[in-house]
Amino acid sequence: MIGNQTLKMASTSHSNFLLEGSNGDDRLKKRKSNDTHLEGESKMTKRQPIGDVTNVAGNLMTQHVMGKSNAAIESHNLTSREEHMEDQSMDQLEHQEPLFLDDTYGLAENMLEFSLQRPGKGQSKEMGRKQSDEILKRLSALSNSGGGVLKVENHYGLSPDDWLMPVQQRLCGVLDPESLASVCDTTWRPTSTYIFVRKMSTMCTISTECYEFSDTQVTRLSAGKVQRLLAEQAVSRRVDHYIEEGLECLPPLPKMIYGERPGNLRNETIREQFKNGSCDLFLTDLAKNVSGFANTSGGHLFWGIQEQKVVDMKIPIVRGRCCDDLDNINSKIKEKIAKMLWGFKPVIGKHWNVQHILVPGKRQCNKSTCNGDRYVVIISVAKIRGSGGVYSRIPESYELRDNQPVKMDFDLWKKVMYAGSEYRKSNAYDELITQRMKLLSMSLCAGKSTSVYSVKDSVEEIADSLFQAKTFDESTVWPESFYRICLTDRQRHKVNEILQRLALNEYQGTAVCVKSVLDVAIKNQTSGAGIYKPKSLICDLLLCVKDLGLFLLTVSDVNDDAIKQYNLETGKQLKQALAVIGGCTEKMAINCRILNVSSPSPLEVQLKQDGRYPDDYRNLTDEKYLSVMRALTIVLSAVPSVLSQKVGCTLLNTLTPKQFYLLLDSYHKHCKLWVRGPPGTGKTVVAFELMRKLQRDEDLKPEEILYVTEFSGNLHKAENTGCCVAVLRKNFSRKCNKYKHVKHIILDGVQNFCNESGFTYEKWYPKALAIQERSGGYCWMFIDCAQKLSKLTAKQSGIPYKRQLEPLETLSRVIRNSVSIFKYAEPHLKDEYKHCGIQPAHDFKGGEPQELRYTDSQLVSCICYIVKCLIYEGFSPCDIAVLAKTLPDCDIPGLKEALARIDVPVGDVDQEHMDNCLVLTSVRLFSELERPVVIGVDPDINTDHTVKKGVPFANYNAFMLTLCTRAMTKLIILKRSIIDQDNWEAKYRLRKRMKLDFTVM
Repeated sequence: MIGNQTLKMASTSHSNFLLEGSNGDDRLKKRKSNDTHLEGESKMTKRQPIGDVTNVAGNLMTQHVMGKSNAAIESHNLTSREEHMEDQSMDQLEHQEPLFLDDTYGLAENMLEFSLQRPGKGQSKEMGRKQSDEILKRLSALSNSGGGVLKVENHYGLSPDDWLMPVQQRLCGVLDPESLASVCDTTWRPTSTYIFVRKMSTMCTISTECYEFSDTQVTRLSAGKVQRLLAEQAVSRRVDHYIEEGLECLPPLPKMIYGERPGNLRNETIREQFKNGSCDLFLTDLAKNVSGFANTSGGHLFWGIQEQKVVDMKIPIVRGRCCDDLDNINSKIKEKIAKMLWGFKPVIGKHWNVQHILVPGKRQCNKSTCNGDRYVVIISVAKIRGSGGVYSRIPESYELRDNQPVKMDFDLWKKVMYAGSEYRKSNAYDELITQRMKLLSMSLCAGKSTSVYSVKDSVEEIADSLFQAKTFDESTVWPESFYRICLTDRQRHKVNEILQRLALNEYQGTAVCVKSVLDVAIKNQTSGAGIYKPKSLICDLLLCVKDLGLFLLTVSDVNDDAIKQYNLETGKQLKQALAVIGGCTEKMAINCRILNVSSPSPLEVQLKQDGRYPDDYRNLTDEKYLSVMRALTIVLSAVPSVLSQKVGCTLLNTLTPKQFYLLLDSYHKHCKLWVRGPPGTGKTVVAFELMRKLQRDEDLKPEEILYVTEFSGNLHKAENTGCCVAVLRKNFSRKCNKYKHVKHIILDGVQNFCNESGFTYEKWYPKALAIQERSGGYCWMFIDCAQKLSKLTAKQSGIPYKRQLEPLETLSRVIRNSVSIFKYAEPHLKDEYKHCGIQPAHDFKGGEPQELRYTDSQLVSCICYIVKCLIYEGFSPCDIAVLAKTLPDCDIPGLKEALARIDVPVGDVDQEHMDNCLVLTSVRLFSELERPVVIGVDPDINTDHTVKKGVPFANYNAFMLTLCTRAMTKLIILKRSIIDQDNWEAKYRLRKRMKLDFTVM
């Protein structure tokens, strides 16, 4: 069977990586009949297309496998063919079929190489194992990094049985539950093999290094079982140090063992295992056995006992260890177990223990220090749960960094494995993200995990409206605004001419035209480091053609090496983005082409798939088209989340359809634009992404983009984007020449702006317009009149009348708040967005807002009690904000000291590291920020729209709307009570639900 498998594989130029055991005799007969044709092939003067070249390779490989290869013929044919390849220039080959070059130049893929070595005498097994390890390492790195190609050089003519078969056998277990055929494909050459690897739906892990015990042996856990352990860790709230069954629950140990065949020892079970042999051999497998016990049900590992078969039954035979070695053995055991990965710091005597049982008997060694007694060493391990599994060492899984396979960090590996698990469970923090948004994909990118989340149906809505397959013509190109406004008439005429010459009217698909696909594809700046964008670049045109494939056409004024390199690297980054960010696991190829619009000669571009790809990569079927379009939508609409720094990974959120249109369509239509929307609709998200887009498209310095806001909350976040200079509105209004280099200006939270009085200040609105008119750049202003907290006139605030806010775009989908919080705050919207269809963008209900009463003497105890409950539920202090009416009201006597006693750090919005602590501030200063949990303290102000003494708010609805919409999942309102009463009923319900009895401070 194996022989037939190998022969079938070797006789095909583009074969699936799986060696299926089907009948290949007919194909071999046809190959044999071509042997005479091989001898005369060297006389050919015309370079053959890929089919003929690979047929030669297939014949040579078939001859080699059958043991009938002729080295002289092979060498002569190969040399002759290479000479003719060099004689023809690339210009003469433009109108021929794609050719299979001897290297992989021109493939938009992650590329790795490996050269097979000829083993020496007696080294075949060891060398084969090492070479298999290196190949598997590279295949794992490619799959985990979005897919790619591994080129295996075989200059010594090694048989596939020697190097490929072992790789396949090990890969079958690694790729589970996916099949080998669905992940890998091969293309054969006389001295090289190209292995094409696509991105798997889960992590490609060679070895999890996590084990479990059966009655007979210890076995490595599959990726699926490891994901179960990681799912248990995500919801674990254990206070018992992850012990499910302690050492005291293990079977009792005998105090002494007598003789070689003692009657007080049981046979091996799943909780009792016997080992014997040298110290080195025992220590080699120790971590594996300890991991197996900890992940199964705990147990004892006896070293010095061997189980032997005697008359159809197995009995334990005691060998023992010399007492002289005990101290040395104990130190080595402790050192070995300390290097294991438990998920916590194990404690000897609690999580594991080492003991010795005396085996009295005659002297069995010649050491002078030995007294004749021997010992059995016993390592006992408790059953561990909730830590994510106990691992013998770091799992063997790789990723690409600087185009080299690098072993993944353990914490990163666990995070990505858990994210791709079907056993995902949510804790309190997961509710914030995964229930408000759905996880689209989680993969690796530049050494970090990349998570992509989307609100309800936004990706599908964008894909259905924009990327439905249509017959190709000029109107097919999207976005139309860029195509018609940013390209000159001549450039647009040339691109349209290309679409006509390609004769695509017989096909259906989509054409996306943007300034640079590279800027769209790269969401992590380190990924595109070193990729140069030539000044001759005009735009990129991505054609997604059904039944033909994906084509990246770079439109340029020249056709030099720089633009070719850019085109190729952009295609590579786009394919990686479709896999890593878009979650596309289809086999596909991106074919790169250059369009030189300055050439006077007719533009000649052939949309033909690169023949070097296997067959499964060339055809874009209907199913593949839909998958690729969905991935492309995610790539185009994904923007960095402000939570990325907090969660320690690259977190991307997809835009809502309206946000998407603003940034990819209105962006080209309006240099001056007003954008309005109720709280939580993502105005600041659009503002930040607009600045990133301006910087990418125009290659600007941060000082050329100015971000203006009223409060310091968003100031630090804007600075962290690294693409702008952020200032407060008051500083912007000062008379100075400070902003003469500014080209674009973004004003956020305009509803709270006002004109400063005095000769040293200018009016902010005319100053902003003057900057925009001088530079010819962008001036976008983001406003929400429903959150206008003061009763200033238009003259005092500087905000134009509503009828003058033109052009105006409205965001209507609320992303930030849960449905319950949205409904609680909705009455305070009043008529500001009466006909705008304001609604939540998701169906995450969240917790019902709570209103609790307190007296002045109970306020500190009440806040501390609530914070304790929230922390127990899974929230951290940095998820909580306590908001008062005014800044003086935040000075609650004894509150900071009481919170410090329960290890809760407290800060305010002016602190640079406010993301690491509970925030205590006023509603006004927090009006541009958000937290998962908000506790509002005494929000009652006069409801008759009059100014209450000491309270700078004239609008009760605006105040309550601002307060409520700062909360994402939980909202708690504390209202002052005149009567000295304690809401113990609510506290009792909370305490009963948690089954705990907290002492209120």
